[in-house]
Amino acid sequence: MDKRVDEARKQSQDADRVSRYALGGALLVAPALAVVLAIVVTRSVVRPLSVVVAALGRLAKGDLTMEVDIRREDQLGRLGTALNETVQSLRGTVGVVSGHADSLAGSSDDLSRTAEQIAASADETSAQAQKVTRAAAQVSVNVDAVAAGSTEIGAAIRAIAQNASEAAAVATEAVSVAQATNETVGKLGSSSAEVRSARTRSAPERSWKASVPPPPACGPARGRC
Repeated sequence: MDKRVDEARKQSQDADRVSRYALGGALLVAPALAVVLAIVVTRSVVRPLSVVVAALGRLAKGDLTMEVDIRREDQLGRLGTALNETVQSLRGTVGVVSGHADSLAGSSDDLSRTAEQIAASADETSAQAQKVTRAAAQVSVNVDAVAAGSTEIGAAIRAIAQNASEAAAVATEAVSVAQATNETVGKLGSSSAEVRSARTRSAPERSWKASVPPPPACGPARGRC
């Protein structure tokens, strides 16, 4: 009986010793395992995060060629995939914006040339307007000259009409004078004929008177000498 008790006590002591050894070993192994697990977990999380942070830094500097190489199926892998898709979308957007910028630059050049042409056309239009203004002024001067000439021509026409009227009156008067002259000439012709006829009749009488002696210068007929 005592022997069994001693054996049981001995087994109990052995078990107690083994459990102590096991507990001591577990206490020694657990921290090391915890450190290893911590290192593994940290590396599995921190390294992808550092890659993502570095990619975001390059993206912030304008590098749109970067890509995140995280081949995992957890949240960090999804984060890397989303970041890559975001960079690709930004790359396409920047390309489109660059194309539009080039188009806008070309349009700006066209607008600049158009503005220069419009400015040149405006200058030419201003010059033409000045020429038109000078021509209008010259036309106005010519119109004034024509108006003055028209006035002078009107006055000359009126003077010519008046002179024509006076000439017509003078012609009428000349016709009257000519008619009167003709009548006078006719009368003179008639008078000349009468004078010749009278001379013809008075020729014998003058011959007779010539044959009669003249009276004496003094005598009773004269009354006195």
